[in-house]
Amino acid sequence: PRVFTKIADVLPTFLIGGFVAGTWELGRTNGTASVTLRPFARLPKADATALEAEADRVLALVAPTAADRSVRIGS
Repeated sequence: PRVFTKIADVLPTFLIGGFVAGTWELGRTNGTASVTLRPFARLPKADATALEAEADRVLALVAPTAADRSVRIGS
């Protein structure tokens, strides 16, 4: 139920160790791009660091001209 909407759409997810560990959302407004990661449980520091780095690479790919890019872990 955490990865499906009421109309059965599947939310974007991320994996840790081959298992779905949370969802993520891309945001873009007025030259700013962001990724919000929503883990299902507390992340070990190493996993959080790796996810932040990967999310930053995604932002560089999908929003290369954004004046500001940010990655946030939370709800």
